[in-house]
Amino acid sequence: MKGGPGAVLALVVALAALGLQQRRVSDPHVRYDRFSLPAFDAYVHVAMAERPAVFSVAPWGYRVLAPAAAAALPGNAVQGFRRLAFLSLLAATVLLHFFLRRLGLGPLPALLGAAAFAMSPPVAESLRYVFLDEPLSAALEAAFLLALASGAGTGVLALLLTGWALAKELWPLFLPLVLLREWRRGPRPALAAALAVAAGPLAVTLILREWWWRPPAAATVTGDAGWLEATAIALASWRQWVGPMLLLGLTPLAVAGALRHRARPFAARYGWLAVILLVVPLLAASYVSGSFFSADVTRLLLYALPLLIAPALMAFFPVASAPERSPEVRAASRPSIVGAIAAAAIVLSLPILLDRYRRIDLRGARDGPLVLALCRESLQAAQRLERDRPVVLDAATTGYEWGVSPSEEMGRMRWFLREGWGARAHYGTGDVVMQEGRASLLVPCLRPRELEAALRLDAPAPRPVEVLVNGRRLGERIVGPSGDEAAFRVPAEALFRGDNVLTLSAPDGPGLRFRSLVLRPAP
Repeated sequence: MKGGPGAVLALVVALAALGLQQRRVSDPHVRYDRFSLPAFDAYVHVAMAERPAVFSVAPWGYRVLAPAAAAALPGNAVQGFRRLAFLSLLAATVLLHFFLRRLGLGPLPALLGAAAFAMSPPVAESLRYVFLDEPLSAALEAAFLLALASGAGTGVLALLLTGWALAKELWPLFLPLVLLREWRRGPRPALAAALAVAAGPLAVTLILREWWWRPPAAATVTGDAGWLEATAIALASWRQWVGPMLLLGLTPLAVAGALRHRARPFAARYGWLAVILLVVPLLAASYVSGSFFSADVTRLLLYALPLLIAPALMAFFPVASAPERSPEVRAASRPSIVGAIAAAAIVLSLPILLDRYRRIDLRGARDGPLVLALCRESLQAAQRLERDRPVVLDAATTGYEWGVSPSEEMGRMRWFLREGWGARAHYGTGDVVMQEGRASLLVPCLRPRELEAALRLDAPAPRPVEVLVNGRRLGERIVGPSGDEAAFRVPAEALFRGDNVLTLSAPDGPGLRFRSLVLRPAP
């Protein structure tokens, strides 16, 4: 069964299996929208999908491909993620079928492997929680494995890894496969091929994280465990992951299949990577938050599935001679100029497509509604100033309580309050009172230009208050019970494109009450 009929049958099997899987995991009583989402990651990814070119929060913000793809699909961001998850897993299932065929497995085993992938617990978890990068990243993984096994040139491989670098940080783990495939040509050509494939994804990573899109400052991140601590947490939580790690018996079956003589070429080339991809979920599930989440293990095992399904099938079914050694595949391994040009085009287009709006660092407390509201409202405020309209940040007309206020009123959140106003001040509905000697507010700006800032504060007794923007002193006022308005000029050179910080500094700060801040372009 080759060519068109095989592809059609693989597509039919993939559609049927994924359709059953989606129906099995769907819950008619759970509905998510642009304001109510299941977890922190979902809020971050929806914020990214609404403005893919603008940075959100590290490290999720660097993974721009899935949110951008979701935004390109019909409907809003939430609907886009649902469609993207299904389409990506459909592509991954079909590509896996062809990868298994390329390994030498017959048509029936390849179809069984594709069905096993689509009906697996990791795919179920990915369909249950669609607001992540895993579905699209799994499709890119399957495409890379298929291209590698088919003898694709370094240009094609570079293109796939360059795209993958925009979605997930797993691409370095797969790079040694290029070295292993090309080793028969000699160490130097193999190293040259691996470096050529790595050039694109490495450039993308540096552009996103260091050269172009890096946030202006790194905040102190609390809650993340170190790698040694994450390892200790994972080992101590073995009862939570040993069950999911078995993958309903697939993992031990893959081990048994890898020991068979027919599977030795596969095990020699891919076995080490399968082991790594089994370990990665354990560390990732405990590294990010310092506690263990077994659902993350199940979901991240998605990447190990292709390299487990293949040896599991080899435990029962014969394997034809490796097609990658045939003359036609050797000829196909010549570098692909088109792929290399496309990879270079992606790298060169990033500085043009990405917006260098400097987002305030939102790491620390994992507060999804705050991230979503701040990403939305700060840009809207900056756009108002750009249209020469005033921005009013008023404590009397804003207020939002998480779990109490309707989620549709998220825009009323006091997202502009930063440090110094008390814990979770953005969720308050009462008075905004300074709790420390320094407190800050956000001043969004699309274009550095001179602004007028009208600040209303009051205090039980007169006290001096110094006002700064991004560390530059604007002046000092005496604030008392009257709550008079204090006007300041904010020079253009004190601002940048992004979330600027206006700081109030008062030795007797606690007790100072914020009333409002009105920003308007200076005439």
